[in-house]
Amino acid sequence: MAIKHTTGTLHESGAAELDITTPLRPLIAESWRRSQAAGVPTTAEQVTFHRVADDDLQQRQEANANLMQVAIPHLKWFSAWLANTSHIVYLVDGDGVILFSIGNYDNADAFGLTPGYVWSERVMGTNGAGTAIAADRPVAVMGPEHISEPFQGFTCMAAPVHDPAGHVCGAIDVSTSAEDANAERLAVMAHIAFVIDNELAHRRAEVMATQRIQAKDRLLAEVSHELRTPLTAILGWARLLRKTSLDDTSTRGLDVIERNAFKQAQVIEDLLDVSRCLAGELRLQCAPVALVSVIKNSIDSLQQTSQAKRQTLNLELDAKDLVVLGDARRLEQAISNLVSNAIKYTPESGRIDVRLERVDSQALLTVSDTGIGINSEFLPHIFDYFRRANGASTGRQDGLGLGLSIVREIVKLHGGAIDAHSEGEGRGATFRVLLPLAGRD
Repeated sequence: MAIKHTTGTLHESGAAELDITTPLRPLIAESWRRSQAAGVPTTAEQVTFHRVADDDLQQRQEANANLMQVAIPHLKWFSAWLANTSHIVYLVDGDGVILFSIGNYDNADAFGLTPGYVWSERVMGTNGAGTAIAADRPVAVMGPEHISEPFQGFTCMAAPVHDPAGHVCGAIDVSTSAEDANAERLAVMAHIAFVIDNELAHRRAEVMATQRIQAKDRLLAEVSHELRTPLTAILGWARLLRKTSLDDTSTRGLDVIERNAFKQAQVIEDLLDVSRCLAGELRLQCAPVALVSVIKNSIDSLQQTSQAKRQTLNLELDAKDLVVLGDARRLEQAISNLVSNAIKYTPESGRIDVRLERVDSQALLTVSDTGIGINSEFLPHIFDYFRRANGASTGRQDGLGLGLSIVREIVKLHGGAIDAHSEGEGRGATFRVLLPLAGRD
């Protein structure tokens, strides 16, 4: 599109009429020099508006989707603030191509102020958005400061926006008639650009944090798999050696090897479960499950450990008909983890109670102990991954702090909930698990 005009010149008198242009005069003069060096005509009889193809515009909008999501709400607010003033507010990309515009100026398309038009300084000469990008500064281009006379009735106020690395990635601009210009609007535009910069940086930080977490989770899974392979060989050879004649020293050594290999195997399995949980890949093989049977199976393998510490392990499983829809193996894993924790952190001659009861349409499993308890500062974090209480104050030094995290995920996958309670250190702890019963909402 071409518009006839007479060549505009940089009028000192016009620039001095509004105080806000005075400190910007060197910036405008430099913009003129850049425009002329780029070959922008200053004496042409026509001004030509350049517009990119529709598919090019679409690609640019997609490439700048994050910038648009952040900037557009602010530009809509600014346009609403200027509702009583004839204006166009727009966003351009790093090449000066308009990605979005909004306002109430009737001739916006005729003056190239709609999406797709190019307002880079090297194409259109001195203008708000293009000069803000080139100078990397907020700028007000007053009417007489435009190279082309048809624009001399307008003032463009613009500010650059930056990507999280600090590089200019676009600009925001408001175009009004020259008489409607004022310093307040330039300050508002600069502030909006500052807010957009911060929001883009915050979004980038969130993306980077997510990527780091995902990389850590992948590494966790890979390392766990790599550790499991040699450990399987160790346990396999240990079983074979059991079948041979060994002296007492070799037998004791084999006991130590097996015991520690089994501990390592459990740690690795916990790491694998955590990586599955974090990736959302922990799967259940669901079927109707009788809770009493699962609880007994979980505790049978722990009785010997509890007896060795002369503890009282009391079961109250009167609600024998409670059935849930779930994965028996995973439920057994969760219950075993809760009870083994109670055994581990309860001193000799202590007491552990495991109770199952019905509460409306849910099964309530309670595991309580008279152990070392949980201090109030750590209690809110008891189910967090890799979080352990201070060993010096509570004696909880063993493990990686994964067991209870896995229990929480298993319970959640069964549609249930878990909480922990303790009156403080030395006063025991209670864990409660609620699971929905099968056949009920």
